[in-house]
Amino acid sequence: MDRISELPDCVLTYILSMLPIKDLLKTSVLSTRWWNLWLLRRDLNFDIVNMFGSNEKTPAKYERVLIDLKRTEFVQRVNQFIQKFNTTKIDSLRVAYYLTTGQSSSIDRWISFAITRGVERIDLRFKGYDGVTSAQEPYVFPLLILSKSGASTLKHMHMQSCILPNPPANFSAVPFRNLRSLVLDHVHVSQDLITSLLSECVLLEELFAGFSSDACRTDG
Repeated sequence: MDRISELPDCVLTYILSMLPIKDLLKTSVLSTRWWNLWLLRRDLNFDIVNMFGSNEKTPAKYERVLIDLKRTEFVQRVNQFIQKFNTTKIDSLRVAYYLTTGQSSSIDRWISFAITRGVERIDLRFKGYDGVTSAQEPYVFPLLILSKSGASTLKHMHMQSCILPNPPANFSAVPFRNLRSLVLDHVHVSQDLITSLLSECVLLEELFAGFSSDACRTDG
């Protein structure tokens, strides 16, 4: 008897959350019991280990070549997953790989997908730009997507190695009003935006911004 399949959905989806994406999709062919279980997953984690199922160290002399080759495949796999993942609620979205402005349209779509499904945590770690990656510019975070989508459920954001542009004239920080924490690690960010967030995000308890160890904390 398959005792694992008899476990409740909440337990099985927790087990599935530990699998790499490529293995997660394979579970749908195990039996009718498993057919749509992966669709119940509410924490989406897309990183190089989760995507390709390996954390082996790559020799430095091959690292840049492999990063460039895998970047396209990484984006394609996430796009395919998002297209099939028909759910009404997402708790968190995490993306961790060497992505740049060359993948902007896809990244924008992932963020919009999560926001419209009530995401509470967004974690974008696009790694550093230390000569390992190509010379493409860092990803520019789309502030207007948050404004248009009404990201009122968003509570925690962590961004690494990207750009937060100057807020447009019609920008409103209202979608950020429920933010509790904001971490900007090696992120180009304008003082105007920081000022706007500090003045309008009354629930903000922690703010880290900059390229160094400089941190700013506010009382919630």
